[in-house]
Amino acid sequence: MKISILIKTLIIAFALNGNVMFLFSQELIIHNEAIINDSKCPSLIVSPLNQNVTSSSGTTSFVVTCNIAWTSSSGQVWCTVTPSGTGNGTITATYQINTGAGIRTAAITVSGPGVSDQVVTVTQLGTSPSLIVTPLNQNVQPSSGTTSFDVASNVAWTSSSNQGWCTVTPSGTGNSTITATYQVNTGAGSRTATITVKGSGVSDQVVTVTQLGTSPLLIVTPSNQNVTSSSGTTSFAVVSNVAWTSSGDQAWCAVTPSGTGNGTITATYQVNTGAGSRTATITVKGSGVSDQVVTVTQLGEGLSLIVTPLNQNVTSSLGTTGFSVDSNVAWTSSSDQAWCTVTPSGTGNGIITAAYQENPGTSARTATITVMGSGVSNQVVTVTQSGALPSLIVTPLNQNVTSPSGTAVFDVVSNIAWTSSSDQAWCSVTSSGTGNGTITAIYQANTGASSRVATITITGSGASNQVVTLTQDELITISYSGSPWCRSGVVQDVLLSGSSGGTYSAQPEGLSINSVTGAITPGTSVAGTYKVKYRLEKSGGARVLEASTEVAIYLSVAPNIAVKWEDVLICSNVDNLFVGYQWFNGTTLITGANKQYYVTSKIPGVYTVEATDKNGCKTMSNGISIGVAKSPSVFPNPAKSSFTISISDVPVGKVHIRIINASGTEVMNLNTEKSDFEFSREIPVSDLDKGFYIVQVTVNEIYLYIVKIMVIK
Repeated sequence: MKISILIKTLIIAFALNGNVMFLFSQELIIHNEAIINDSKCPSLIVSPLNQNVTSSSGTTSFVVTCNIAWTSSSGQVWCTVTPSGTGNGTITATYQINTGAGIRTAAITVSGPGVSDQVVTVTQLGTSPSLIVTPLNQNVQPSSGTTSFDVASNVAWTSSSNQGWCTVTPSGTGNSTITATYQVNTGAGSRTATITVKGSGVSDQVVTVTQLGTSPLLIVTPSNQNVTSSSGTTSFAVVSNVAWTSSGDQAWCAVTPSGTGNGTITATYQVNTGAGSRTATITVKGSGVSDQVVTVTQLGEGLSLIVTPLNQNVTSSLGTTGFSVDSNVAWTSSSDQAWCTVTPSGTGNGIITAAYQENPGTSARTATITVMGSGVSNQVVTVTQSGALPSLIVTPLNQNVTSPSGTAVFDVVSNIAWTSSSDQAWCSVTSSGTGNGTITAIYQANTGASSRVATITITGSGASNQVVTLTQDELITISYSGSPWCRSGVVQDVLLSGSSGGTYSAQPEGLSINSVTGAITPGTSVAGTYKVKYRLEKSGGARVLEASTEVAIYLSVAPNIAVKWEDVLICSNVDNLFVGYQWFNGTTLITGANKQYYVTSKIPGVYTVEATDKNGCKTMSNGISIGVAKSPSVFPNPAKSSFTISISDVPVGKVHIRIINASGTEVMNLNTEKSDFEFSREIPVSDLDKGFYIVQVTVNEIYLYIVKIMVIK
C-alpha cells in the first residue's frame, strides 16, 4: 500500500510541476505488494485528442506513441490522413476549404493489433456567413420578359419583390441565380421593382429591376370615314398611352372631346343638303406625341365618288389589300402595274381589292390605281410594296467529285448581285452574277493519294456570306511487283495508293486473292492472266472509287521421275520444258547433281528433283525410294511362259511394274493395286526373248522393289 501511494504521488507531482501530461511506455502492475515492469505489452497512444483548424485548406498532425504497426482512416472525404506506420510516428491530416458557415468535424480512427482503437478529431471552423447579390440593378425594356441576378452565398436565402408586375425566385441555398419575371409596361414612364434577399446571420441584400416606359403613343384610325348625306354618327379608334383631346373644324360635325389611353372618338354629323360632298377635319392631340388628323367625308345629294385610303403600304410577300369606295354612281378601276391587279368595276359603295405579287427585288415599288365614274372626278390611290430583304442562298453545301478533272454546278437563289471565289488554285469558279443563277466550279485532276477540299465563298451586299465546298476524291492505284509469278512463289502483297478499307476481286476465277488485304497466293492459284480490281465505297455507297491492274501466274508442269535401271533415276522433260535440275536425297541437296538423270549408286533414300522451267519457275517432283524396301520374290526363276512376283511389305496403293532388258529398254509396263500386306501377280513372258531382265515394282511411286529374272525358251 505504501508503494502504491508513493507512485501515485510521483505521477501527480510531475503533472503539476511540468504543467504537462507525461506518457509512459511501460506498465506498472501492483500484485501482492510486488511491482512487475513489463515492457513487451502492446501500446498505442495518439495525441492530441483534437486539432482545431481554420476554414481554409491545409494540414495538421497527430503524434503516435506506439510499439506496434498501426493504420489510420478518416470518416470524412474532405479530410485525408497518413494511412499507416510502425512504432512512433506522425499522422498528417490534409483538409479542404470549408465553404459552409457551420463548423464540421472529421473523426480519425487509429487501429493496431492487441490494442483498443484510438479516435482523434479535426474540427474545422466554418466560413463567416456571406450573402452577395449582383448586379445592384437590371435595366429592362418595356416589353415583358425575364432578367437575372447572381447570388454568391454560403447560407440559405429567400427573395421577394415589392411589385406585382415583377415576380422572383422565392428561395435557394448557397450560390445560385434569382430570376425576375416582369410584365409589359404600357405606361409612358419607367417603373422600379425592389427585390430583397435575406439570409440568417447576414445583412439583407437589395437589388432593383428598372423597366423603361413605353414611348408616348397616339394613333387614330382610319384616316377617313366616308358617310352619306343623311345625318348620323361614325367612329375612330384611338390607341394611346397618354391623355388626349379631340376637336373638329366643322360645326356640322361634333366629336368626343377627350380621353385617356385606348378609346373611341365618336363623330356626330348633320344632314348635308348640298349637292357636293363636304369634309370635316378632326385633330387629336396628346402630350409628347404628334397630332393625329382624320377626316369625315360626307357625300352631297349630287353625284359622288370617293376612294380611301389614298395609299396602302404592303410587304414584299404576295397578298391582297383593299380600298373603300363611297359613291352613288357606277365606276371602273385599273392598275398601271402588271404585278398589281384590281377589281375592274362596281356600282355605288363597294370595295376595290388589289392583288399584288411577291416583290423579289430589294427596292420598294408603287402601283397607281385610277377609279373613274360618270359625272365625277377621277380618284387616284396607290399600293406601295416594300422590297424584300437581301437574300443569298447557295446549294448544295458540298459537291463530291472523282479524281479526274471536270466541272460541278452550285445553284444560287438571290435577289442581289453576288461574287464568288475559291481558296484553291486547282478549283476555279464563276466570278459573279445577279439574282438567281449558277456557279460552275472547274477542277483539275487530283493525282495525289489523299482527297482534297476547295472552299467557295459567295458574298453579296446586305446578305450573309455563303460558304460551300467541293471535295475531290484521291487517285487510287494498285500494283503488284514481279508479275508474272511462278506457282511455287511466295505470297504477293498489293501496293495501294489511296484510302484503304475497300475490297479486292479478280476475273476470271482461279486467282487466290484475299478480298480484304489484296494478297495473292500463287501456289493455290490457277495459271493464267487476271484483272485485279479494288473497289472502295464512300458516303455510304453513294460514291464508288475503283482501281485495277493485271497480273499473271505461269503455267507449271510437275516433273516426274522414274527408275531407269537399278540405280539410275531420270526426270521426264516433255517438249523440253525444263532447263535446270537439282536432285535431293530426302531434304538434303545433292551437290553437283544438276542433270536430267541421277545415278543413286543404290544409296538408300527418297530421291526427288527440283526442275526449273523456261520461265524460271521451280517445281518439285514425285519421290522415288531406293534401297529401303525388301526385294520381291519371283517363281519360277528361270521362267519359260510366266512367273509370279510376290511382295510381303507394309505399303499399299497403286503398283507400277516395269520389265527392262539388258540394254536398258523397257519391254513391259503394268499397273495394278496392292491392297494388303501380301501382294502377288502372275506376269506372262512367252513374248519375251530369252535372257536376263530387271523387274522394277513401285508402290505409290515411292517404294521401289527390284529383282532379276531369267527367261528361257
